[in-house]
Amino acid sequence: MSYPMKIYKIRYIGLTSLLVFLYFCLPKIDLFNIPGAPTGIRTQDLISLILLFNQKTLFTLSRILKNQTIFFTILSIFTINLMGSIYFGTLFEFVLGWIRLFQYFIVGIASFHILVSNYSLFITIIFFQAIFSVMQFFKFLPVIDPGRGFLRTSEYAGTFGTAAELAYFCTILSIVLLSVRENRASFLVVLLPIFSGVRAYFLTVPFYLFARTKSLILKILFLLPFVAILIGILVYFYDLLMPFARSIQNLVLSTPPSLDNLKSIEGLEGSEDIALGQRIGKWSTALSLLTKSSAAFFGTGLYSLGGTLDGGILRMLTELGIPITLFILFNLIKIDFLLFSIFIIINLFFDGFISSVTMPIFIGFLLFKTLRINVYK
Repeated sequence: MSYPMKIYKIRYIGLTSLLVFLYFCLPKIDLFNIPGAPTGIRTQDLISLILLFNQKTLFTLSRILKNQTIFFTILSIFTINLMGSIYFGTLFEFVLGWIRLFQYFIVGIASFHILVSNYSLFITIIFFQAIFSVMQFFKFLPVIDPGRGFLRTSEYAGTFGTAAELAYFCTILSIVLLSVRENRASFLVVLLPIFSGVRAYFLTVPFYLFARTKSLILKILFLLPFVAILIGILVYFYDLLMPFARSIQNLVLSTPPSLDNLKSIEGLEGSEDIALGQRIGKWSTALSLLTKSSAAFFGTGLYSLGGTLDGGILRMLTELGIPITLFILFNLIKIDFLLFSIFIIINLFFDGFISSVTMPIFIGFLLFKTLRINVYK
């Protein structure tokens, strides 16, 4: 590498590191509102714009899109989803959703470069989030939620909007650090959200330990107790689970297939857990759309389900359609089963694929696994 090129590489990584640090560490506060949009213009949007017009980012993006298979695949998915959004009258949300997805892709490219050249920056980001989280746990600092404002709660979230965002950011980052450099700090990343109050996070710890185990025999031995526990729960609570499943089925059948219905969800009748009841109510509307309308094929349009659905896989099936979702999942399995597993974990009870903190890291890791070009040439 020539001397000027080395200087350019250092400057690019230095600038990118600073911008990525600010992207993940500045609180998400709307600077300007967008009428009808779930979120307004934030500092993170301005950072993404700066990253987009960086010469090296544009070079990497062009090299990716020059692959005809990738280009026409994206174009096909975009076109099919556009047809769905026109049919369901969600064109405005569709445009916002694809802009957001492109933004995450740009930050993902920057994250890819950092994983290659300066991966320790992500450890610094986690350290920063840990300081904020400890202060929030003891209620010295508030949680800054874009939707609910400043909250004094022990359900800490670092500089992110919710505890779930912090939890699933740690989920994906712990596996990325483990895979990229087998970094020991990755275990500390897993432990950070343990007391944040995110119940679904219990899936992450065994998944991380499973990923860390290299021996196939040990992996199988590690899985057996969890499979046994799952079977035991299903058998022991069978008499409770079946009526519960029938109640959900009846709720889906009685729910009109309307996007407007998501705005007036009351949830599962008789549920003592309000959050669970509302989640099931939103899921029922999504399932109603899938089973009673053309959403199953075309999708209702990216971003059309509004705020949070608390189920990224179901959201993908509804917004993108079943064929596109299955196509994406199948290709993730082909690329790397660990990559596919991470995607499932962050989208099972969280809208990970439209999250501004998890999706850029996932895209960066995807590029790390698949990109076979020297981006510094």
